[in-house]
Amino acid sequence: MDSFDFKFLLMKIARDIDVDIEPHPYLENEFKEDNPLALEVMKTGKRVVLSHN
Repeated sequence: MDSFDFKFLLMKIARDIDVDIEPHPYLENEFKEDNPLALEVMKTGKRVVLSHN
């Protein structure tokens, strides 16, 4: 699955929960404290664990 497909999957899941959710997927190696958005998510975000078949 490439990043476009993954974002599309997250958008479909989010739409079923709340249309105001706007997913912004990051690769694990991009999720660092020197990235302002990633740092804000680490400080204030909620962990979401998904499982799909």
